[in-house]
Amino acid sequence: MDFRQGLRPQVACLLTTCFLSSLVGISLVYLGTDSQSSNNIPDGRSTEQTNSIKPASVSSSQIQKQPVRYTMKNHGGRLAVFEAQEDSPRLVFDVYINTLPEYDQELLQEGVSVEGEDALTKLIEDYIS
Repeated sequence: MDFRQGLRPQVACLLTTCFLSSLVGISLVYLGTDSQSSNNIPDGRSTEQTNSIKPASVSSSQIQKQPVRYTMKNHGGRLAVFEAQEDSPRLVFDVYINTLPEYDQELLQEGVSVEGEDALTKLIEDYIS
């Protein structure tokens, strides 16, 4: 009988642990169902269904701009930068084409094209320095 009396506190502890675990499980299930029911719209559709119908809004910062094409060429004997398909130069430098090596002079008669401002900056640095 001594043996059974020693087991009583352990059995009581085990039963209490099982009860509390069940209580926690039921609470989690209840909380999960409560959050799903709050997504329902009065006509029975869920917000996921409604959101899939709405068009996605895109901010202007998310739209990636195409890089601008620039052409560097001779303009009145000086080095000039033209924006894509423009007739008037965007920039004109005090660098005279006839002071450049023959190879560069020939390239600039046809025009040297680059895409983007970073590439343009590098090209300008090459010809000015």
